[in-house]
Amino acid sequence: MELILDYKKWSCGNGPFWQDKAPAKNRHGVGKTSLHNEKGYSCCIGQFMKQEGHTASFLKGKGAPYDCKLHEHPNKPRSTFTKKSFISLDNSTLAENAMKINDDENTTIAQKITQLNKIFSKNGHKLSFKNFPQWVKKEAEVNYK
Repeated sequence: MELILDYKKWSCGNGPFWQDKAPAKNRHGVGKTSLHNEKGYSCCIGQFMKQEGHTASFLKGKGAPYDCKLHEHPNKPRSTFTKKSFISLDNSTLAENAMKINDDENTTIAQKITQLNKIFSKNGHKLSFKNFPQWVKKEAEVNYK
């Protein structure tokens, strides 16, 4: 499955509690990092879940795939980013790893997309990167749209 990460809509590097402490080269977006925030930005997993068919309104304000409680919504599409747990659904290992990379305040944007590209390709997904600035393109060798 090909997934596209759009820089113009991406929220990253703000850590799990969004305190704007990370250097500018390590973060992007406005508002709290979540699957879809009040300012219209989404973390990488939020963008990818939209590509699976989930709406922004459904994802709004949720911090992780398990917060969507997809097991309670049989009419919603299943997600690559959840897995069955004992009583419901949990984040998949891929989702957990991607969230750690996305939220890391100590890595640059270029390092984040390089790491994301690596873990997604290991899991059989092709990532493409859209609307990234030239300074990132110089640092990260990934597939740009």
